[in-house]
Amino acid sequence: MKEKRVNRFLISIASALFLLSSSSILFSASLSRQTLQSDLSYYRQTAKAKSLDTNDRLYILTRIEEKYKGSGVDLKPLKTEIGKLKKPAKPVSPKKTAVRKAKPAVSSESEEEAAPGWSNPLGIVKK
Repeated sequence: MKEKRVNRFLISIASALFLLSSSSILFSASLSRQTLQSDLSYYRQTAKAKSLDTNDRLYILTRIEEKYKGSGVDLKPLKTEIGKLKKPAKPVSPKKTAVRKAKPAVSSESEEEAAPGWSNPLGIVKK
């Protein structure tokens, strides 16, 4: 009689533990599948409303990634979002400005005749 009680007690404890472990696995898997899109939607709304910078956005996304890491849920949308933020910004090319070369002034005298040993960049001519 005592042995039957102990066996029933052990069986009931084992079944309770089994039910708890299996239900938590099923619950976390179904919860994760249902909530990943919801979490990403909430992230987008919050990031936009609070004007979060790239570093803050990456922090939130990595936390979401940690949350779903072992769940078996396809994290492709999350990885895509992280990839968008990690892309380096395209460097802005400087505007090309036309550089005009100065035309030499026309003179009847050469530079050496105007002033020996003096360079005449402005094309000043003695008259």
